[in-house]
Amino acid sequence: MTVEEQKQKPTQKLPKRQTPFDIVTKGVEFWTGETGAHIIEYDSINKETFHLKWQIDDDTKFDYKSNLQAGLYDYGFAVRTGFLHRGKYKGCYLDCIDFDTLEAFLTWCGEDYNLDSLAIWTRVEWHKDRLRIHVFIISKSPLKDLARSDKNKFIEVYGEKPHLVCVCGYHADGNLIEPYNTKEIAVIDNIKKLEIESRIKAVIPSYLSDDDNGVSKYVEELEKPETIVPKGSVHIAVRTMLMSVYFRWKGDFAPDKMSDEQRFQWVVDWDKEKAVQAGREAYIDANPKKLLDLWEGIKRKYQGERQEQRDKREEESRQTNPFNTPGCISYQINPKRFIVGTLDSKIAEVEYKTVVDKFTNEAEIKVQQLRTFTACKPVKIIRHINPLPFLEAQDRYTIEFKGMEPSGCFTLRHKTLAEIIAILKNGNALTEKGIDVAIQAQIKGFEQAKLIEVNDNMDFTGFFPVDNNKKIISSNIKIPEIFPDVTDALNFIEELLPYYKNREELLSHVLLWFMIAPLSFIFKIIKAPLLYWVHLDGPPNTGKSSSGEIGLAIDGNETNIDFILNINHIDNTVRFGETVHGTTFPKLLDEVNIIDRQDIVKNIVTAVDVVKFRKILDKNRITEYITSMAPLFLTSNDPTPTNPEYLKRVKTRNFPDKEVHSQTSLESIEYKKWLSVNLSRCRALGHARNKLVMESNEFQKIILDATLTPFDKSRKIWDTIYKSIGRELPDFFSKNLDETQMLDAIENKKGDILGALESWIIDRCRSLDTNRGEYGIGQGEKKILDKYPETIDRLVELIDRKLITCVRKDRDDRIVFSRQIIIELERFGIRRIDLHSLEDTIPGAAYMKSDGCKVVKCSVDDLKRFFSKSD
Repeated sequence: MTVEEQKQKPTQKLPKRQTPFDIVTKGVEFWTGETGAHIIEYDSINKETFHLKWQIDDDTKFDYKSNLQAGLYDYGFAVRTGFLHRGKYKGCYLDCIDFDTLEAFLTWCGEDYNLDSLAIWTRVEWHKDRLRIHVFIISKSPLKDLARSDKNKFIEVYGEKPHLVCVCGYHADGNLIEPYNTKEIAVIDNIKKLEIESRIKAVIPSYLSDDDNGVSKYVEELEKPETIVPKGSVHIAVRTMLMSVYFRWKGDFAPDKMSDEQRFQWVVDWDKEKAVQAGREAYIDANPKKLLDLWEGIKRKYQGERQEQRDKREEESRQTNPFNTPGCISYQINPKRFIVGTLDSKIAEVEYKTVVDKFTNEAEIKVQQLRTFTACKPVKIIRHINPLPFLEAQDRYTIEFKGMEPSGCFTLRHKTLAEIIAILKNGNALTEKGIDVAIQAQIKGFEQAKLIEVNDNMDFTGFFPVDNNKKIISSNIKIPEIFPDVTDALNFIEELLPYYKNREELLSHVLLWFMIAPLSFIFKIIKAPLLYWVHLDGPPNTGKSSSGEIGLAIDGNETNIDFILNINHIDNTVRFGETVHGTTFPKLLDEVNIIDRQDIVKNIVTAVDVVKFRKILDKNRITEYITSMAPLFLTSNDPTPTNPEYLKRVKTRNFPDKEVHSQTSLESIEYKKWLSVNLSRCRALGHARNKLVMESNEFQKIILDATLTPFDKSRKIWDTIYKSIGRELPDFFSKNLDETQMLDAIENKKGDILGALESWIIDRCRSLDTNRGEYGIGQGEKKILDKYPETIDRLVELIDRKLITCVRKDRDDRIVFSRQIIIELERFGIRRIDLHSLEDTIPGAAYMKSDGCKVVKCSVDDLKRFFSKSD
């Protein structure tokens, strides 16, 4: 049969089916009485009516009850959407959203609704087919109509103009058309209407394309402090805000000021504020993975569209600058001079002049190239800002250079400006002077053209605290999407246990130490109990090195040459600093005999305690710091150092001769072979720890707890890992090498400072008493030591008489210690302390700037409590 014959063939009509009278009655009462809508007789099975001119019916004059009794609605009726002329909603609009596919319905609902929750909120009509759902609402201004078309076969919207929607009768599939749950219709305000329009736009992006003010107004409303985003509106509101900030490029959202990661965090913080306001859980806390997936999906889908917008802005920027040609960025350094990336891939200084032809009197701009700096030019610049203020590190750059020759094409990653300039001078410089100015001008030019990228990616690996030590971030660490299966890894631990028979405390200590070691740098920042380092000594073939390799295997570093080092990596301060800098993950220092190397011992003592190991100067003499991030696990054949300060910071264990295993014995050979094959089975343990710490609010709080010891935190991680597969933490984990000495070391340090400070005060008083005439103490007046038995009173007397310079009072009567006090205390046996140590020691003390100098301030009462400890 041809298409024409099909058109001419009469449509086969389905037989009518009478609707139960009680259902019809309830429907008529609701739609005409409670809602005030207009209904007309409708053949629900064949979807047709013979009621003409229903669009312009004056429904204020209809007698619906008589029509009902006359049987006019026995085979169904339809409701007219649009403007309501009567009833309690007079002057409002009846809107209907008609879903034609399940996918469209689910997209519109997002994470906020399902069929059940939506039907509780407003009236939903259906005929037991989830593919055909009608949602009704009442609004003060109508939803914009959206008709079915070749491009839209998913969703229809009726609100502006009259439209018929069948709400009573039998459907052609034999099911009754009826409300799914509630019989009420939600009456929405302006913000809810904007939200619903945004949901429709999520299904059909072209919806409101001629009037994008709808979505813009929704964003504007969402950003108002007084707008509440309740639980049922979270997903679409957050999605709308993510879309909005993804495409923003002005003000604080300029590409050079805000990275994609910062845009995401901006929306997270916005939602947290709205969550508190609405008394609900924030999206990031309720379901962090779905929120991240939503953000990544937006970036994947709209990356090209955003790039087109950026290209358009770049072209507009070029048109305002005569030297901004494709691939060339310039920056104006004075009214007529520019630093420019040239067409032949160089960086040059150019000048333009306006020349007037004396014959034609026409003006012409002529460009003169004054000097060339480099044989390459930047084509891409990324600025890496430092997200960790306590590191006091310079911003770094990743710059892709392009030159005409192969030597001019390269990328410098995570370098300071001084390092970049030094590398350019070493191979691509065409002049000795001015390259630093030229590179800075190029960076400014990229920034001006909105082409510079900004992110907070660090050239460090590990875990760090941010947001005033309330949150942990990771850098260059892959977090698994799902919690790893640790069954085989824990089986490996059980198989390992027999090899540590009668020294289970050593295995427990190794496992506890390496599990928590990557997080130990955080403990320094938040001033929690520190993780002491480990030093194993004894004859060869006792299992010292293999113990360290077992620990490294937790993070997959058991064969990584960057993590298995020797004494050559710490034999001077520079190399020691490089070894402990750059990663918070632990390193194994094998065969480091340092019993006679007091310089290395002192470096270890310092590195265990401090965040900043030492200062360094770049080529421009700008100060940076080498940080002490990586804890060290040391082994040696020689005995460990016996310095008290070393033993307070490094846990030692001697391996006696009875633990030596012959290298040629069958047991040793089999163990080494077994271990080398099975070590990699540990890797799931590190993945599990990383996921717990980064995605569990509970574990973030545990790690940031300043009262728990490192091993307390480690045991909680191990316990959770074991329970993830239904096992209990083995008893041997309660055994470990003595872990109290680090806490003792901290307390001893406080005691040492207290004793030194008291001794210094007595010494100053004794000196002044001896020379009382010189310092104005009158004849017969009691000496300070005799007059004041309390240490704090002696100090206050010295301050009030202005007899000491390194301690004074400020206007608020607080005691102020300047840096000179550290030098004074060194005479009384205190070494390697700073003002931070003094701040940690005195309760209530604060480290701050005063008159441009770093000081420690505290109250007299703080010092009274401090000195009272010596009683």
